[in-house]
Amino acid sequence: MVKIKISFIDGGYYEYQEDNPAFLRNLKELTEQGYTGKALIHALITDDWGPPPKIIQIEGSDSKGKIIDVIIPYS
Repeated sequence: MVKIKISFIDGGYYEYQEDNPAFLRNLKELTEQGYTGKALIHALITDDWGPPPKIIQIEGSDSKGKIIDVIIPYS
């Protein structure tokens, strides 16, 4: 399970938990394909937020207990 923390450019903040193991697989596959920043965020997470995010932080652990701590800037 991982926690997704989204900080928006207007100062807003949203946080939720993601329990789907496919989420971390998608994150790994997309980064291996060279996705970064804005492109990675749009491919990984639906953006129905309104103002764009400033950064997205993904933290927690995978099913094997490996610690996940990823910060993706929206640039």
